[in-house]
Amino acid sequence: MSKAGKNVTVLVADGHEEIREALCEYLNRIPGVHVIAEAFNGFEVIAKVEGLKPDIVLLDVGLPGLSGLETARIVKRRFASTKVYLATLFDEALYEMEALRVGADGIISKSQLKRSLASLLRDAQHQASR
Repeated sequence: MSKAGKNVTVLVADGHEEIREALCEYLNRIPGVHVIAEAFNGFEVIAKVEGLKPDIVLLDVGLPGLSGLETARIVKRRFASTKVYLATLFDEALYEMEALRVGADGIISKSQLKRSLASLLRDAQHQASR
């Protein structure tokens, strides 16, 4: 938990409802983590980030509407303190350079999602407690 005693807040965005729901369920079971919103596409992400100011945004690279990469670029430009992580079913090396170019804080493979999320959330909680 952060200095203010609040959870690390997360917005989950994926075009597939089943994946979104599973991610939210998994994340909400982690102590000190709270999913505050879900989004289906990049336009929803931008609106919800503006209104809710989550600590972390987890984006599927293949979001409908605005791609995850384009959404990450806009979110990082407008809300620089929000951490943005892209998730992909494909080899993350395919998107790594593009993710860095748009300002994303990282990219993770959906096949390694639970392990990767646990690590990045521990880091976020540690940073928030400083």
